[in-house]
Amino acid sequence: VASQLQEVGVRVNIKAMDAGPFLDAMEAGRTQMFRLGWLPDYPDPDSFLYVLFHSRNAGPAGNVSFYRNEEVDRLLDQAQKTVDGRERAGLYRQAEAILVEDAPWVFMFHYTQNILLKPYVQGRMINTMGRSVTPLTYVWLDKAGIPE
Repeated sequence: VASQLQEVGVRVNIKAMDAGPFLDAMEAGRTQMFRLGWLPDYPDPDSFLYVLFHSRNAGPAGNVSFYRNEEVDRLLDQAQKTVDGRERAGLYRQAEAILVEDAPWVFMFHYTQNILLKPYVQGRMINTMGRSVTPLTYVWLDKAGIPE
């Protein structure tokens, strides 16, 4: 990332830190740039958008970029109160569009999971959050499909 930024005239001095001091500096707003990942607690856009971008959460509550946008706050507040799934999704899409335009974060990549299974392996599940942990009590082999 530093070399790519240098190509467009931005010099970056990288400072490696232990996790504790890094989190303290980030949550206090004493960083200009940092790399951070996020995994959902539950499969809902609110787990990302409200926590990470609502101005009410600036600092240790999750909005460590200290992003503030009244329209995004309004959309996120409205989405939390909306029961209709399609309407709620539309509100989150509007908030996302503003976030992408404002770019408080540079979204670099998104983790995916791929699982290869033989056709005779049955019961393997991936939940809606993408985690691929299935208790073995749910998995079985279809003996008719096992090659001899």
